[in-house]
Amino acid sequence: MEAVSADGTTHPALTYAEQRCAELAAAGASNRDIATAVTVSVKTVEATLTRVYRKLGLHARIQLAHTVAPAPE
Repeated sequence: MEAVSADGTTHPALTYAEQRCAELAAAGASNRDIATAVTVSVKTVEATLTRVYRKLGLHARIQLAHTVAPAPE
């Protein structure tokens, strides 16, 4: 299954964990903050965000903020 972004391009769908990390990162949370929120290690967050960037074809966190809706407060 693929996800379609606002500009019409398709990307592999994100898992729940990837989506949650991406939303928190898009909202401005640090990797440490994300790790605390989802009770995983910082290394796990780094690996998860790396997969997200790869799946979405992104190269920077700022691009993530423009691509993924931030997590609600």
